Amino acid sequence: MSLFDINATFDKEVEPLDCPNLTKLQRDIINDDLVFWVDFVVDGALAATGLIANIVSALILGKEDMRNSFNFLLIALISMDSCFLFLCLFEGIRKIGYASNIQVLLFPHLLYPLISIVFTASIYMTVAIAIERYIAVHYPIDYSQV
Repeated sequence: MSLFDINATFDKEVEPLDCPNLTKLQRDIINDDLVFWVDFVVDGALAATGLIANIVSALILGKEDMRNSFNFLLIALISMDSCFLFLCLFEGIRKIGYASNIQVLLFPHLLYPLISIVFTASIYMTVAIAIERYIAVHYPIDYSQV
């Protein structure tokens, strides 16, 4: 058998994996636990950390001596990302089943479309920052006069 003999790997007998046979109830319990830990605990911790970091960044970038077009674009990006993180916290609460009736009613008509709008706005803000940085690097004299 050579190193490049492709058929040699298909000639071997492969042992089947020893997967446990779980009942539907056991699969549902594992799935519910996984949804709780991933969608609520991990995502919630990351969203809370991101919100705190965004608030601190916005306060620093909003100071009087730091006001310029680049920092205003960063503040706009921070606000879009903070809205997205806040809505993701609501989504995590809804997924684990602790949502109120109002949240359940608003989700398909307001919250879900709002998540998509804010996410898209965040992408466009990133593109605007990239264009602004391109202009600042490519045309430094014209940029400094503006």
